[in-house]
Amino acid sequence: WDKTFQGDHGLHSIQQVNGGNYVMLSAVFTEGYNSEPKISKLDKYGNLDWEKQFKKSEKTFGISIDQTNDNGYIMALEKDYTENGVWVSKLDSTGNLQWEKFFSADNITSGPYSIDQTTDNGYILTGLMTADEGSFLDARVLKLDSSGNIKWDKDFSQGLDNSYLNHIEQTNDGGYIAAGKCAISGVGGYHTWVVKMDSDGGLDWDKTFQGDHGLHSIQQVN
Repeated sequence: WDKTFQGDHGLHSIQQVNGGNYVMLSAVFTEGYNSEPKISKLDKYGNLDWEKQFKKSEKTFGISIDQTNDNGYIMALEKDYTENGVWVSKLDSTGNLQWEKFFSADNITSGPYSIDQTTDNGYILTGLMTADEGSFLDARVLKLDSSGNIKWDKDFSQGLDNSYLNHIEQTNDGGYIAAGKCAISGVGGYHTWVVKMDSDGGLDWDKTFQGDHGLHSIQQVN
């Protein structure tokens, strides 16, 4: 089957959830070319079960969504880039807001790119911030507790120019794997970049693969 949903600008994230159903996060244009995020629950045949729309600011985009262990949802939203910030919102099983956090300034100033629930019922989140010299963008990784408070905040951009981590997930050893792209000083263009972290956000290893424009998704397999 395939489904089209008129009126939405596009879909940023979709996940299969319990019961073989699906949850998706999209952007909806409103008056004046503004946008609002919308979460939609589908049955296993793609039929709409319910949907919720969230008004945050004039331009807010839903970027990433994941089902949580309590059958609710965690979603990461990018606020209007002129205001620089990221919303993380926890929803219950029917899409009602339970809590939300806003990150900016010394944490994440734009993005987010990916959010995933971790085995301790917390969350791992990727995004960006402007480097101290004000000219380059640094990839950030934030570890949140179950209430959305920051446990640690890491920057993996040392020795790189602009760097992005587009996807992150927890690995079987309790650490994390993230992937994106980076610009290496003295080497032209962007290159695929993979970062493996331990459970405390320490660097296990990272790899760059020159010649590729960048990586959008990574998964640990058997």
